[in-house]
This record gives sequence, structure tokens and C-alpha cells, in this order.
Amino acid sequence: MRRAGFQIISALVLVTLSACAGQIRNHGYMPAPDQVADVLVGVDTRASVEEQLGLPTTEGLIEQDAYFYVRSRLQNKGLRGAEEIERNILVVSFDKNDVVKNIQRFSLSDGQIVALQPRVTLPPREEKGMFSRILLSIGSPDAASVINE
Repeated sequence: MRRAGFQIISALVLVTLSACAGQIRNHGYMPAPDQVADVLVGVDTRASVEEQLGLPTTEGLIEQDAYFYVRSRLQNKGLRGAEEIERNILVVSFDKNDVVKNIQRFSLSDGQIVALQPRVTLPPREEKGMFSRILLSIGSPDAASVINE
């Protein structure tokens, strides 16, 4: 009886531990290398890039002179959360005429850790009501007495 109980408990422990195996999730979109090879610098335009590679994950925020295709792979580590194990970024830059100017690739190893500066928005100051202003002005010098001095 004890042996059967031990085997059942061992089986339950093994099943439970196997459920904690890391799972890999893919986020984002990265065009295939052969699709990227078909894009020609100085020849293709923004419209032809969209047709060949699809819409980008994001565009340049200020001047919108580049398309960014971003793909990340995350491995779930159970209770420790997810860890990014791979990141690929394809940047297609355009000139002022919307012709492809440059194609660049970046990976997780090219990244830098950016220290964010905490910024605190101060709460608005309380406006003094009409009665508070009247009471605070009692005993204060008036404009005529300040000018005559």
C-alpha cells in the first residue's frame, strides 16, 4: 500500500513539474530574409515596401522617415515571469522622396539599457477663494501708500 501511494505521489509531482516547463511566445512581425533581399535601396518606394514586406510594426515617431519591423521571443520562466531571449529589428529608412535610403538590422545584443528619469507631476496649487483673498488683504498696504513712499 505504501509503495502504491509513493508511486501516485511521485507521478503527481512529475506531472506538476512538467507543467512548469518554459513556454516560448513570439510577439511582433519580421519579414522573411528573402522578402527583405527583394527590397532595393534607391529603387523601391514606401508603397512598394508595404507591398513586399507588409505594414510595419511602427513608424518613425517624429519625421516618419522609417519603418520598423520588430519581433521578440519571450520565454516564460514560471513564477519568475517572462524573459526576452531574442529581439530582431529591421529598419527601412526613406529619403524625402519616399525612396528607400537604407536597410538596417538590429538584435537584442545591439540594445542598450536606458535609465528612465522619474518625473513627478506636481498637483495643481489650490486657488484661494474670494473670502480668503479678502481676509488676507486686510492689513496689507494698498497701492496708493506704496507709490507715495
